[in-house]
Amino acid sequence: MNVKEFIKSIQKNPKMFVDEVRIDYLDHLIVGFFVCLKGNNNAVDIDLQFHAHFTRWLVKWIQKNIDKKYEQKYFSWSQTLKDINITSDEIETVKLFFELCDKFFEKNENKEFSYKTNCSNRINLREFIKLIQKKPQAVLYEIRIDYLEYFIDGFKGCNAINDFGDDTAVQFHYYFSDWLVRWIQKNRNKKYKKQHFFWYHTLRDITKDEAEAVALFFTLCDKFYEEYENRK
Repeated sequence: MNVKEFIKSIQKNPKMFVDEVRIDYLDHLIVGFFVCLKGNNNAVDIDLQFHAHFTRWLVKWIQKNIDKKYEQKYFSWSQTLKDINITSDEIETVKLFFELCDKFFEKNENKEFSYKTNCSNRINLREFIKLIQKKPQAVLYEIRIDYLEYFIDGFKGCNAINDFGDDTAVQFHYYFSDWLVRWIQKNRNKKYKKQHFFWYHTLRDITKDEAEAVALFFTLCDKFYEEYENRK
């Protein structure tokens, strides 16, 4: 599945992918999906076109249809869509995004991307998380645990959909959330009960702010994968 097909899947039922229908959540999810494709040398021309050019195309659309004097302020398309302030809520903004994607893909479907590069080594989810840990602000628009989850979910979902055979992604998908609850019960609050499907809510329950939640996530990921490796 490529990025175009992934966006079409989200459009059918966004609540299958995010617990709140928000444009910033979809942005992090889709970028994570793309990074997985690129890291596995599986990104096709339309994926590369979308990642490299959609925001700039969006700016030109705004200049043509909304405000001819508009100047690009953000690298991300979600921040650009919010910046023009022509929708009344998140649902309308997401709907507009899907409509604009259709226009972009129609125009660029058969174009070849001129600047293709191959990654020398495939990257698995554990390695991907370690890369984010080095500089989270390079990939997250704000240091927030919900943004981090959706970025990771995009990568993880791409692995599963395209069957890249990443065992670290499989382990994380099936076991991390429950493992996190057990860790809390053992180390923070023995009476804590799982209340959320998305683990970012769980981490927010036990931390005072977003920076602490993100830092704790990376620490606990190391512990989770260490236990997994020791069981193998």
